[in-house]
Amino acid sequence: MRIRFYISLVIFFFITSVQSVAQVPDRTRNPVLQPGEGLVTSKTDIESMRVNKQDKRAKTVDVYMFALSFSPVDSVMYISDIEKIEQAVVRNKWFLEDRKLFEESFQDYVRARAGDLQLSSLYFYEKENKVLKKREQIIRKNSKKKRFNINYTGSDFRFAQN
Repeated sequence: MRIRFYISLVIFFFITSVQSVAQVPDRTRNPVLQPGEGLVTSKTDIESMRVNKQDKRAKTVDVYMFALSFSPVDSVMYISDIEKIEQAVVRNKWFLEDRKLFEESFQDYVRARAGDLQLSSLYFYEKENKVLKKREQIIRKNSKKKRFNINYTGSDFRFAQN
């Protein structure tokens, strides 16, 4: 007896919840569709909305940056000097927009010096020079402990900028 009551109670709540989810607002009072409701949006509209949303979150700031490239097989490491990049575009607080340009410029420099070594590259950037200097000192200290052959680029290398 109790089991039937609980089953019927569960079925009742299920049916009432399904009806409330399936209800559509009354269009006679407000015939205008809300954004994203009922109509299919084209790919160009979606792309323009995405680009406009990103542009609002983009900021141009000065950042300090350095790069390192290393080969764990040959224990070779290349470290660039800290360089100030003026008017760098940063999206979503820390997504550097022209990072591909910076990556390619450092990789081209290292390939010209190292030849065909398989090197992995890392790029570090911060808004404050002091924070980046500490990070660079830690990396240099740890790489000396691991006995990397460290090559400093000095003033020979500069990041490419737009």
